[in-house]
Amino acid sequence: MSRIIMLIPTGTSVGLTSVSLGVIRAMERKGVRLSVFKPIAQPRAGGDAPDQT
Repeated sequence: MSRIIMLIPTGTSVGLTSVSLGVIRAMERKGVRLSVFKPIAQPRAGGDAPDQT
């Protein structure tokens, strides 16, 4: 059975990438097969330019 875990930041510069990498590493150590996806661009409120994260 597949499951989805979505990590969502509560704001900017909260360290979500570091936490995500830690979760991924812990799951890999337990032998969990997983796939990872990080959006490369997100629309910003009030602007047309993509997020540069």
